[in-house]
Amino acid sequence: KDWSSKRIYKNEVSLKKYIPVTIIITLISMYTAYEFFKKTGVNFGALSADDLSKKRRFELEGGGYAALGYYKMVMDLIEPLFYIALMYMLIYKKKIWSFLGFLTLVLGLLNLIYPIIESIRTNALYVMINTGLIIYYLKGGIKIQDLIKVVVVASVILYTMTILRSSNNTKRTVTEVSTNPLALMVGTTNFTGVDKTAQIINGVPDKLPYQFGESLVYWLTSPIPRTWWPDKPAISYGLIIGEKIYGKRDETDAGGGIPPGFVAEMYLNFGYAGIVLGMFLMGLIFKLLYNAYLQSRNKSPYAMLVLVIVFIPLTLKLIGGDFSGVMTKVIKGIVSIYVIMLLIQKKNTDSYSD
Repeated sequence: KDWSSKRIYKNEVSLKKYIPVTIIITLISMYTAYEFFKKTGVNFGALSADDLSKKRRFELEGGGYAALGYYKMVMDLIEPLFYIALMYMLIYKKKIWSFLGFLTLVLGLLNLIYPIIESIRTNALYVMINTGLIIYYLKGGIKIQDLIKVVVVASVILYTMTILRSSNNTKRTVTEVSTNPLALMVGTTNFTGVDKTAQIINGVPDKLPYQFGESLVYWLTSPIPRTWWPDKPAISYGLIIGEKIYGKRDETDAGGGIPPGFVAEMYLNFGYAGIVLGMFLMGLIFKLLYNAYLQSRNKSPYAMLVLVIVFIPLTLKLIGGDFSGVMTKVIKGIVSIYVIMLLIQKKNTDSYSD
């Protein structure tokens, strides 16, 4: 399917609209982030290195925890704004020493600072990966020296966040390689997590019964705040896996969640048949989405937004995360892209070709 005729791809971005909209949304995002971190226990008056990368949750008065998803949705509005600014600068060859360049730098830093304080390593890495993809596609490649710089910076950030998280973690890590940045993807419970998949398959149905699709529909409840529905099922199945399969040591620990990964979650729901059918459908959907992107990218650079905000997290997070958590992120990403593009695009549908 060719999506390039749709307004989100066809209309040109208006810089006169983009700058005021971005400034307003950034200020709202920063205030929301301040309230979010304050509610989850961050003390900005005495913030130290030990406070960074510590898992936190908002504790409800009647017991239980809330993810404060609507706070997160507002905070994350700066992500598409950053990518749009970067694309605009590359397309029109704007100088970094300009107001737009300064704004782009601020947005990029905020997109790194939020995940560092939240202790979400993958989100920080996605910002750098997506930045590299945008530069690669719009400039036709990346110089090797620039690539080396990005890899070094990404490795330092990942390693630092891992060390800080380890020092604040009350739950013993599953493997002994959790501080090795080269082993994080396959040696621990991240990404493919071979040992994690084996543990879950081994523990079902003895420790945890088959779900028969239940874990795949929890994302439908995500629009309802947990403050309104305290007994709402957990969107992410990671906490249940951590408790039932691994046996969390401390119930009061804000961390301890172990997302099953797509292979293990398919087994958790439908056994080995679920793995075969689920992986086939995942490959089919990925092919359809990527082919749609390929047809659109040559007609509009803003097709990159869907690639970096929706498609990349979908592919990487799904294989190592949980279906409902990923679907929630996908929906939030699509909504944020369309709302922002409607606010900053020119109305003339032929403006881009002109």
